[in-house]
Amino acid sequence: MAVMDEFKEEREAVKKGPLKKRLSWFFDYNKWKILAIALAALVAGVFIYQQVTKRETVLYAALVNFAADPAAEGDVQGTFESAYLKNPKREKIVLDSDINIALNVESVRDGLVYRPEDEEKLAALSLSGGLDMMITGEDVFKKYAAQGYFVPLSEIYGDDLSGLPGGISKEDLLKIDGTEAAIPVDSSPVLQKYYYYTGVSGQKLYMGFVYGSKHQEIAKEFADFLFR
Repeated sequence: MAVMDEFKEEREAVKKGPLKKRLSWFFDYNKWKILAIALAALVAGVFIYQQVTKRETVLYAALVNFAADPAAEGDVQGTFESAYLKNPKREKIVLDSDINIALNVESVRDGLVYRPEDEEKLAALSLSGGLDMMITGEDVFKKYAAQGYFVPLSEIYGDDLSGLPGGISKEDLLKIDGTEAAIPVDSSPVLQKYYYYTGVSGQKLYMGFVYGSKHQEIAKEFADFLFR
């Protein structure tokens, strides 16, 4: 008897048999199709879940030459997100303190490790519009200011520079080529509590807003948060 004839006879017998036998026959002959469909559904489900639960980065701050305990850094992020973001479940901030840049022998003497890839990282973030603000020592700040990284503070706080965070006055600001470019953050309670500056000792710390940022308003709120 031909194989196809045997198959037809078996199928007819199964059709007239009990439900349990019919189900067993169905799964035996379709198990690979069922497995493939289940796998495809699982992959699609995971992709959809990731897209639905994905959080958008609404602030990327580079803390250059800083160190922080990961748990403490998470606490700072969580506190800001819950208090300042409209939808913390769908939005997040990134405080990147894993960037080390040594400019000179003095930096190396202070124990700072120079990593060329970190300069490349900052450049890529800036060019893509993914970098919103930078906090670092005076030497690194001036290096990037010379490269045109920072927005004049008058574009953030108006020509009269009103509303500067922490009660800072115009006279306290760092000027680059006669233009107010950076806010001193040495007295920030948040930085003093959670972060440790690893750059050249004795330098003043400054915060600047980066050109191309899509999140200037949130960056401005984060500046206020640093002095809360």
